[in-house]
Amino acid sequence: MKKKITAVPLFLKYAKTYKYRFFISLALMPITAWLAVKGPALIQDAIDNGIKNLDTEYVLRISYFYLIVLVASSVQQAFQNILLQKSGIRTIRDLRKGVVHHICHIGKKDYDSKPLGVHLSRATSDVESIGETFLQGITYILSDSLKIIAVFIYIFTENITLGLITLILLPIIIFTINWFRIKLRVLYDNIRTLNGKLSAQLNEAFSMLYEIYNFNLQKAHVNDFQKNNDEYRTESVKAISLDALVYSLLDGMFIVSIGTILLILSLTPSITETIPIGLLVAYIALLQQLFEPVKEMGARFAVLQSALAALNKISNTLNTELPEDTGTRCISKHDITIKDLSFAYKEDETVLKELNLTIPKGNSLAVVGPTGSGKSTLVRLLTRQFDIKKGEIYFGDDSIKDLTRETLKENIVMVPQDPAIFHESIKFNITLDRPDVTDERMEDICKKINIHDFIQQMEHGYDSPLEEGGSNLSTGQRQLIALARALASSAEILIFDEATANIDTETEQLIQNAMDFAMTQKTSILIAHRLSTIKHVDNIIVLQSGNIAESGSHEELIQQDGIYKKMYDLQKTES
Repeated sequence: MKKKITAVPLFLKYAKTYKYRFFISLALMPITAWLAVKGPALIQDAIDNGIKNLDTEYVLRISYFYLIVLVASSVQQAFQNILLQKSGIRTIRDLRKGVVHHICHIGKKDYDSKPLGVHLSRATSDVESIGETFLQGITYILSDSLKIIAVFIYIFTENITLGLITLILLPIIIFTINWFRIKLRVLYDNIRTLNGKLSAQLNEAFSMLYEIYNFNLQKAHVNDFQKNNDEYRTESVKAISLDALVYSLLDGMFIVSIGTILLILSLTPSITETIPIGLLVAYIALLQQLFEPVKEMGARFAVLQSALAALNKISNTLNTELPEDTGTRCISKHDITIKDLSFAYKEDETVLKELNLTIPKGNSLAVVGPTGSGKSTLVRLLTRQFDIKKGEIYFGDDSIKDLTRETLKENIVMVPQDPAIFHESIKFNITLDRPDVTDERMEDICKKINIHDFIQQMEHGYDSPLEEGGSNLSTGQRQLIALARALASSAEILIFDEATANIDTETEQLIQNAMDFAMTQKTSILIAHRLSTIKHVDNIIVLQSGNIAESGSHEELIQQDGIYKKMYDLQKTES
């Protein structure tokens, strides 16, 4: 079991690729601190050694140095910011890529345990939140901390009494910022959670729009969404209010502190007499240099909580265990053997029970049976969406446990009951931009499964754009596009998951002819609903309660007068 990665180490893991840029930026921070103190120091020097002595030339020379310091500070900070932004943007890019890659490889059980919108939120808004606040928050807090240290060092060096008076403020400032940090962390964590819920609800609404319309659920869905939306607003208002409050408090503390310190100095002439006028003027400027980063730190600590909350959510996602892949071999033979295969999603609910089955290369197998008999589970095990715990599945002489998941994806292709159609051209939906699928190969496949003519009748032929989910196609046309996509694949094993379950009889015949052609090209496994579509397969098995109740060809099963014949006769009667 891999070690869990917490939020900050997770960010550092991705940031280390650009460590030299970050190191240069960090190396420039002491210069920033030195320049911040150098300005007031030059003012002090100009007053005590120039103005008091009426030395105009000296004051003018100090003025030139002061101008150089201002320009150098601006140039240095600009260069530092460019380095940070470039490395930060690249780090966030890599983090987003890592999140998307991890989500795409999460096991089916873990993937289905959360709404799709939550995964979407992790890869979009959560990563964006880190990009906007985390990098700048951390680096500027470090820079501001060095400025504060530099200010204290300079004040203590010049006058210990002034340093001690100023030091009294530090515990108050630290306590104030920490109190707000704790409160804001909780609020921003709630905000990120609610944001994920809102994304999940929106995604669900968009994907089930027709069902919402058909059942007149608009009002109910909006009311449900509004509850989370109101809670999100409430938490956001609290966070913004606390953020504004901490900034205002620190601003007020600055003004009160200056007034208090000046009052103390005015009431203690013995102290004031030991302080040069130039240092006193510089001290006011230094207090400004002290409180300005403190105020910014307060604000950055506030927004940093949002980034930390988002980073914590992302680290939880990345800590989700990926399906174990201990395989080292590739598929060399495409005949499939199943030995004593049993499987249960839960300990006391066995779905498949000691199945034994052989599918020779190039043959076709149909799997039929009532709902809950284990048909879909068998397919999930063959594609290794779940790992088997009892029994074996062999591809040739190799156990499925010894095969890499990648080789399974390369050798098994599936035509689902509800195929995914991309908002792209027909050509893209068939080829998926695979370089090995040429235009000639694509058109040859489409002609053989009888969809070339209907594609050519569209305005732009194979370049015609398809709408989201293929809504400008019929159900049968979507299935045929998905079948063409599968046949264009180099995979040797083809699985049909009830591909003719929801279509009319005429379209069924078109798909049947396409499936008959497909079965001559690849080893085929059909999860069948309509028994009329599997008359020509080499072997049919009937699953019942996880067992193979019957097996044989269509004619053999009809003659047995068992479960298959009853199912077949019932469907004939219904049609």
